[in-house]
Amino acid sequence: MITAQKQIQTAKPNCHILDIENLAGTGKLTPNIVSQVRENYFAKVHPNPKDVFFIAAGTQNKWAVMGGWPNSLYQFKPGKDGADILIAQFCSQLEHTSRFGRGYLASGDGALSPYAQILADRGLDLRVVARSSSCSWKLKKFELIDLETELQIEGETNE
Repeated sequence: MITAQKQIQTAKPNCHILDIENLAGTGKLTPNIVSQVRENYFAKVHPNPKDVFFIAAGTQNKWAVMGGWPNSLYQFKPGKDGADILIAQFCSQLEHTSRFGRGYLASGDGALSPYAQILADRGLDLRVVARSSSCSWKLKKFELIDLETELQIEGETNE
């Protein structure tokens, strides 16, 4: 009996590296704000179910991030540049970029430009996801996915 073996090729997962405070435009997050950013991100980027999410934030936002963006890898570090430091370390240590179909660096912070370049030099097809109005020119050399949107932050009105 001859049987044909059918190979099922699955798409590689994508790698999403997020500075959630940068995307939200505030260092004081709530689960509601994080959920709004997540909804907007998913609407613009259209991630696949098997994609990997690495989210960095300050320690003061730990519960808001975990509550508003579940099922991700998280790291938290105190200080003004805590998330940037964690993202820089993650990018520097991500060596097997061929495991991913595409990478998304979700931050407009120009200080992360050298780390975005490291990933691109390692062969990762990289996109930057940020609000174009606050995205550094250093990151605009990569394809930009604009997250420009109004978030409904508790206690504030849009008048």
